[in-house]
Amino acid sequence: MKHSIYTIWSLLILGVCQLATVGCNEKVSVDEIIQGDPVIGAFAPASGKPGTEITITGEYFRDVLSATLGGVEADIRYKISQQEMVLVVPAGARSGKIVLKTRKLEVESAETFTVVFPVPEMTEIPEKGELEEEVEIAGTNLDVVTAVYFNDVESSVGYQSEKELVVKVPFVTEDKVDIFLAYFDEAGEKRVGTQGGAFEIIKIRPEVGSAMPAGVTEGEIVVLTGTNLHLIEGIVFGETPAVINSQNETLISFRVPTLVETSTVAVKAIYYNGTAILTLSEACEVIIPKVFYYPGVELGGASYGGGQPAQCHYRGCFTSVRPEREGKSETV
Repeated sequence: MKHSIYTIWSLLILGVCQLATVGCNEKVSVDEIIQGDPVIGAFAPASGKPGTEITITGEYFRDVLSATLGGVEADIRYKISQQEMVLVVPAGARSGKIVLKTRKLEVESAETFTVVFPVPEMTEIPEKGELEEEVEIAGTNLDVVTAVYFNDVESSVGYQSEKELVVKVPFVTEDKVDIFLAYFDEAGEKRVGTQGGAFEIIKIRPEVGSAMPAGVTEGEIVVLTGTNLHLIEGIVFGETPAVINSQNETLISFRVPTLVETSTVAVKAIYYNGTAILTLSEACEVIIPKVFYYPGVELGGASYGGGQPAQCHYRGCFTSVRPEREGKSETV
């Protein structure tokens, strides 16, 4: 038994020694990757407007994290290889050197890139459009446009190319507006646009089909029907706002607010960011209920004022109808 164990251990030791011998005799090979500092060899084109792609060739671009052109950050669109990458001329860029940045250092091009600033021009615009509708603007150099304004209100741009813009009509207080294109030149942001209210914004408006009651009571729920009622942002009785309970395109319900006293006031609906008003009633009487009380009256089945039952507690008896004999009144 002992002999067998010794034999096994001997074989294991021999095998380990053989492996060690082979390992010592073999040559280990490791590929070494050398990464130097970025080098800008050349770039093309030498000039261009914002949005132009610049192809840069050189060496060791792997560690480049960002780039600037004339001091303005430029988007790295493609990093093709260690020797080639593509930047985009940013809006607001100035003519200047191209700078590539890594975590440790910055490298600068020997040559200067020249930024050109063409002026955008509108050659065709629609005469009118509905609020929130997308409209097309045709022209030249529209790809340098940084923003589109209807008067002073900025629009959202859905599509942009050198010859076409698709923008959404924003809400503007005025119905007749001018359209302006913002762009950059060497001095900063500029605008060019139409004159004389060249574009008409067609605005849908709420319309009420049912009449506002001539008289209402504090706390009463009023329900009106019509079209485009979802545009209504608020209801006011005189200067006092009402609470809107629910609304959709064809229905709106609201609670009559509490006024200081029973009054006849105008009732108006406000919409379009408070710039437009729809009058629901020129003269609506808002009734504030009163109760009359009589301190010292014994609790029981007392009744006053034409058989109307009184409500009694420790302060006295109350009835919502004025009794024949004199009493005190207070607002609920």
